[in-house]
Amino acid sequence: MRGQITLEYMMLSLVVLALLSISLTALVHIKDNSNEAMNIVFFKSSARDLHNAVEAVCALGDGNSREVTLKHEVMVEEMTGYLEYSADGMPSTLKYEKKCDVVIASTSYYGRVAVSNEDGTVKITNP
Repeated sequence: MRGQITLEYMMLSLVVLALLSISLTALVHIKDNSNEAMNIVFFKSSARDLHNAVEAVCALGDGNSREVTLKHEVMVEEMTGYLEYSADGMPSTLKYEKKCDVVIASTSYYGRVAVSNEDGTVKITNP
């Protein structure tokens, strides 16, 4: 009788531990997916903020400038007729039409970024 209770307790403990390990594995997977989704949102937000600053400075004309704080690293590449924003590890790029000539001082930006219009040309720099 005493051995049977011990065996039942051990089996119950084994089942509880198995369920706990399955739950922890699922939670870790959910956390990884949410971190990846959050990084994508930060990248898209940073790319849009930078492009909006470029568009505003372009529209306001010579002598205007804006400073933007980017939450995620953004790489900018100038293509014919548009700017392409990308980042390492991101599944896609964002492409926006450009309305002014743009001079890119660096290929990668993070944190504080200055956007200025000098003689009709928009310059993106890290201050």
